[in-house]
Amino acid sequence: MDNFDLKKYLAEGKLYETINLDIEDDIAYLSGDSGEYEGEIEDGKTSFSVIYDDLDYRISDRYDESNIEDFLGRGHAFVELAKKYDHNWDVERDLVGITIKLKDLAEGKLLKEEVDVLGNEFLQDIQDTMKMYYKMDVDMDDIKNWVKFYYIDYNSEYDEGPGDVDYEGNEFGSEDYESEKKELVFDTAEREDFYMHLNPEADSTFPNLK
Repeated sequence: MDNFDLKKYLAEGKLYETINLDIEDDIAYLSGDSGEYEGEIEDGKTSFSVIYDDLDYRISDRYDESNIEDFLGRGHAFVELAKKYDHNWDVERDLVGITIKLKDLAEGKLLKEEVDVLGNEFLQDIQDTMKMYYKMDVDMDDIKNWVKFYYIDYNSEYDEGPGDVDYEGNEFGSEDYESEKKELVFDTAEREDFYMHLNPEADSTFPNLK
């Protein structure tokens, strides 16, 4: 397939977002279907919380970090946020909170990691390709999580700033510099990597197809 330009999609607003996270000065504003929240930014972290004062039981008696998402429910802004950031849960008797580690605060805008790419043409192509080659009906959430891990998280390790070098030692900006960043393409190597990710115990990336 042709290279998928994520920056272009971001600029054109074509990616579906389940939550919005805006940063103004030292305050973070989170909004989603479950409501609107705000938290103060300190040391690159911010926290959001909500109080439930109409329950007849203690939240912390039934839930903890391992299952609090079951209490909040799928699609809750905190649950979506947890998919995109390093986070810690705070579960108390009548309160649920989440603390996240922010990146690129100076830009004051959404990062690639903050974008829910569910439903765009790149993910649809991956799903169609896996169906064609392996007769697999891969869930879109699994594809989205793999794309974040395989491309976005990997590329975030490369700043491409002054002093950075490629695998041959060429400095960034030099005539011979060649970036090791991964492009958003899904060809043979990426397809086989994804297959092995889904089937870690498989002996081969060439299963017998019916």
